[in-house]
Amino acid sequence: TLDILVIDEAAYVPDEVYNRVTPMLAATNGQLILISTPFGTANFFYKEFQSERFQKWTQTSEDAPHISKDYLAREKERMTSLQYRQEYLGEFVEEGDTLFPRELIERQMLDFDWEYDSAARLYLGVDVARFGEDDSTIAFMEKKGHALRIIRCDVIKGKTRITELAAEIMRLAVQYPTIARIIIDEAGVGGGLVDILYEKFGSHKIIGVNNAQRGFEIKGRRKKIIKEDMYMNLLKLLEDNRLTIINDVEILRSLSSIKLSYSDSGSLLIFGANTHIAEAIIRSIFPLMLSGGRGKLWIEGIEEHKIEDNYFI
Repeated sequence: TLDILVIDEAAYVPDEVYNRVTPMLAATNGQLILISTPFGTANFFYKEFQSERFQKWTQTSEDAPHISKDYLAREKERMTSLQYRQEYLGEFVEEGDTLFPRELIERQMLDFDWEYDSAARLYLGVDVARFGEDDSTIAFMEKKGHALRIIRCDVIKGKTRITELAAEIMRLAVQYPTIARIIIDEAGVGGGLVDILYEKFGSHKIIGVNNAQRGFEIKGRRKKIIKEDMYMNLLKLLEDNRLTIINDVEILRSLSSIKLSYSDSGSLLIFGANTHIAEAIIRSIFPLMLSGGRGKLWIEGIEEHKIEDNYFI
């Protein structure tokens, strides 16, 4: 039996643990104290926070006198608004929330007639249709000076052979000789496309991204780059007004369809029903990001660090 049960970081404790220990309070009518930063809504901490049987107190980091305002300003600049709201403002982020708010996408969308500019560099992100799916997508990201913009997304309708998709990318490379990088998910069917293009262009132009394997070291620690990191990278670019997107209803629909949730283990999940354009876009900007005029990779939870030169813009 227990007289007092205190659970710190309660949002991260599995529901099974909570269900097994709370009956120990029954015989004593003991006190239960839950302390945590929110972590989604699919956990007992969120449910108990909504319950009338608890007294509740919320303290934001912005109201805490011992937390530096300068530190919070740096964190607000580094994080997405979603992450900052959860970690420092103590807000519950609803599961199934749209990752890219429609007003944010529309704010960053511009009407323009794109013409090829040999003074700009281009980056192609390729989403290869999975088995049984029809549409592959090629997203074009243009960099001119410090300006980044998504200038078009080509959706290739109908089932396409890997060799046909490779031929289309080769044609684009001839048509636009300033294409600097072509980024492809090499897991699954994309691996064959990477192999073909490696033969043609070599590793200096082709980046094969395998979220299960690719990583880099920061002070001796290896960090895997996962899909969720890539989406957060895009969100950060949009929020910071570093990336603009051509006004295209299909791009709007794809980005608006991206949702976020949490797994039973507490891991962030990003998903959607219309992702092929969004997946191509996140690859077109991977691992390229401008920060103070230098190419850097932004990864969730890790400050910006230089990585290998061949990934620089």
